Amino acid sequence: MFKAMKSSGFNLEDTHLTDLERISKLLAALAIAFVWAYLAGIDKHENIKPIRIKSMKEEHIVSLNMDLLELNAL
Repeated sequence: MFKAMKSSGFNLEDTHLTDLERISKLLAALAIAFVWAYLAGIDKHENIKPIRIKSMKEEHIVSLNMDLLELNAL
């Protein structure tokens, strides 16, 4: 969570806040946003449809048989 709050996420260091109350409120808001983003990422990851691999074997056999029929017809 620390790395996400720093340079690879919410850029907390760019706020330059010095008031402790404001920092506390900002951290609370960032923690809520971080948890929401984390849960949304988990949900999206779990609902990814797997890529269907098409089998060209059947089509290949049919095309080979058609080629053989064409050769025999000549």
